[in-house]
Amino acid sequence: MPPHPAKDASSTRGGEAWLDDHELIRRIKNGEESALSAMMSQYRQQVFSTALQVLRFRPDAQEVTQDVFWAVWRSPDRFDTGRGALSSWLTILSRSRALDVLRRIRSSSMHRSAIERSQLDSPASQTIAQDRELLIEELLKRLSPEQCWIIRKVYFEGFTFTEVAALRATPLGTLKNRARGAIRKLRTELDQNYSSSIESGSSIVPV
Repeated sequence: MPPHPAKDASSTRGGEAWLDDHELIRRIKNGEESALSAMMSQYRQQVFSTALQVLRFRPDAQEVTQDVFWAVWRSPDRFDTGRGALSSWLTILSRSRALDVLRRIRSSSMHRSAIERSQLDSPASQTIAQDRELLIEELLKRLSPEQCWIIRKVYFEGFTFTEVAALRATPLGTLKNRARGAIRKLRTELDQNYSSSIESGSSIVPV
């Protein structure tokens, strides 16, 4: 009886070889540019569509798509094949990069708008807004770098805990515990050092 053929790490879709996640990452870690090309061929449309949903502008989405694959090429170890599918990780990474671009665009637009209406804004309102922003930043500085990153992603940038856990390659339960610890620390800092500066911390520190 003839031996069974060795199991291949690739299959065929649409007439083209389709490499599985483990094989793609393994070859990219070895510096094989053909593996990067294969990854782009398999996942480019998915990454681009995710970015386009956020940005609604094709040139920006195309730039994000290139950035995502370049990031994988530079740091393939960031993807843990034991924690999920490569397609899911690329989707989260694409959304993250797209949101970064969107924030820069909005920040630039808000800056221009602020200049245009600066003569109409109340000085008192400006002072309150500035004080609030300074207070939030000061509170965040009291956290560890990891806690600060988690809080910014979840409560200020709109990511879900699941998405942040995937980006951080951290178990979901562990990440939620770290977030809860960060919130407790923020509330303590607010009560001890800033309670006289604001009427209530509920609008600043997440529940």
